Amino acid sequence: MKKSFLIFLFLLFVLAAQAQRFDWLKTYSGAESNDYPRNYIVNTVTDSQGNLYVAGLFAFSAVVDGQELMPFSPHGGDVYMPNACILKFSPYGELLWKKVLHANYGSPSFINDIQLVGDTALFVYADCLLPVNEDEYLYFYDTLITPANLPDLLYLDSLSSNSALAISSFDRDGNMKENYFLHLAYKDREGNLIKVNNDPNSNLIHCDGFFTGAFHVDNRGNIYLGHVANDFLYLRCDTCPNRMQIYNLYNGLISEVVVMVNGRQRFTDSPKSHPSTSNYRIMKFSPHFGELMACRYVFENDSVGWDYLENQQLISDPSGNHVYLMCNLSSLSGVTDLVVAGTDNKIVRLNSLEQGLVVEYDSQLRPQEIYEIVQNPSDSGRVRLSSYFGKLVIDADSNLLFIVGGVANKDRDVVTAINGREVEIGKSNAFFLKTRIGDPDILATGYARSENNTFITTSQFPKGVVASKGRLFASIGYKGNIQWRDTSITLPRGQNGECLNGTGVFVWTYDGEEVDFIDLKKASSSNPVSSSLALHDSSLYICGGLIDNVQFADTTICPSGYSIAYIARYVDTSFLSSYHPHEVTPQGIDDVAAGEMLLYPNPTWATLSVALPEGESVRRCYVVSQQGVVREGRIESNVLNMGGYPTGVYYIKIITNHIIYKQKIIKL
Repeated sequence: MKKSFLIFLFLLFVLAAQAQRFDWLKTYSGAESNDYPRNYIVNTVTDSQGNLYVAGLFAFSAVVDGQELMPFSPHGGDVYMPNACILKFSPYGELLWKKVLHANYGSPSFINDIQLVGDTALFVYADCLLPVNEDEYLYFYDTLITPANLPDLLYLDSLSSNSALAISSFDRDGNMKENYFLHLAYKDREGNLIKVNNDPNSNLIHCDGFFTGAFHVDNRGNIYLGHVANDFLYLRCDTCPNRMQIYNLYNGLISEVVVMVNGRQRFTDSPKSHPSTSNYRIMKFSPHFGELMACRYVFENDSVGWDYLENQQLISDPSGNHVYLMCNLSSLSGVTDLVVAGTDNKIVRLNSLEQGLVVEYDSQLRPQEIYEIVQNPSDSGRVRLSSYFGKLVIDADSNLLFIVGGVANKDRDVVTAINGREVEIGKSNAFFLKTRIGDPDILATGYARSENNTFITTSQFPKGVVASKGRLFASIGYKGNIQWRDTSITLPRGQNGECLNGTGVFVWTYDGEEVDFIDLKKASSSNPVSSSLALHDSSLYICGGLIDNVQFADTTICPSGYSIAYIARYVDTSFLSSYHPHEVTPQGIDDVAAGEMLLYPNPTWATLSVALPEGESVRRCYVVSQQGVVREGRIESNVLNMGGYPTGVYYIKIITNHIIYKQKIIKL
């Protein structure tokens, strides 16, 4: 009995010692040119068995787990051109299979997103140029596509461009089940398809195809695509100014936008009034591209005023009744009012260098709610802010939506507006907003702060945030130091005294309380190339790319001249159970004893004075209604202003450095 008890204690000690650890680490790096990194992870997802599916880019000669990523020696073209790959790893780090996308010509091929639907269908969203000339080929996963066999798949002479979006589905063993090449084509004012490729009589100067954008597949298999919709062609015209004429919907020379699926004309969009020659279009298709169920332009302005739009994401709730579009807009030319199409003149006031926008739609893509980052309305003039939304994530179990982003401004507070209602999110920090699906009210907020700038690390299609079991995980970068609870993790200074960059994973509760910070101990002058997180049971997969050293526990990876992609498995046994923070409630609500928190007067008409024991200071304050609605309160000079709250009973929760206090108050 005693021996068994000792064995039990030993096992308990071992388990406790291994509660948090990096279990394994995989990397790859290939030869690249000096213009930009080509080895990094774009996105990751896990299945119910804990297998990890990775979408990434790699340069020539990259090797992972002892296997060369390129299945053959490419010939012709630029050997430094990036290639795309899909990798499947077991929970133990074994590389199970790989797929490669490679072209020996033109623009590189990219895998932009990867999604697992129903735990069985793996959807991959990529873009590429299809081969046209005899010496060109596209290695499309396991198939070599050349102009000789391309006509069996597509009719290029009927297309406006050989630029294609590729949406492919695989089973979990890597077998391709379906593939669709999507293109845009156009009809002239007489309704004839404009042919511009492989046509000796073509007068094409320039044309627009699909611009890569947001992608999503819901639980019913419906496919959502979002993209920048310029919809124009430049054709030669000897009698026109500059000897060319613009064909677009706005001037009527284009009558319809045609969506081509595998070379066949499938869907047309001919709006009665096209908003602009530069807009954003969302399309919803039924499974297998059976029909175009809805199509929506985001803005209805005659001249959309954003200079560029990026970081787009589409996501739906499990019911499919709520669809969210996230994007970031930038304007370099002054204040612009953007009217959201389909609303009663709801305006997004674009007045910053970078500005986040989230629009909630119903299942027919009719707009319902708007979330935007705006500068403080009390500030006069135009302020150049960098304020953005980085990621949307839904916890289906709790019906919660999280909007994660960052603010890079140390001089003034920034607010988030939800249909005109304002929520302060502070300054120079990464943040999240918690809201309930279908309900625009902000229930809670969380922050990650540093002395200079804290930001959500994103690539063009980020997956750097996950939410599960009461925890929100976000891959962040920071400059100088990171504030976590009552401590500060400070990086060494650079040679010239400048603040260096660090990176890691910040963990909050859903109410914004700080739980953990997984520091990757990176101190460099450069930011992370990309980042992606995936969670399964006790395993948090941390993946990305870098061009400087980064440390995983006792292992440091050091790029030698080229960027490097990494895939790491971090194990924390606490992830197996839901997180419920321990709360301490003072004894006696109506008659608070000495040494505990006191809020007075109670009842109150407007303000509450806050008295705390000596040595305690307020870190967070939450005001909770009897209906469970949580809002963050602001305490200034030991006073909490309740003037804007309706009459009723509330619980005030105040978090200090050492304890969490609660008290019930009555608002008159």
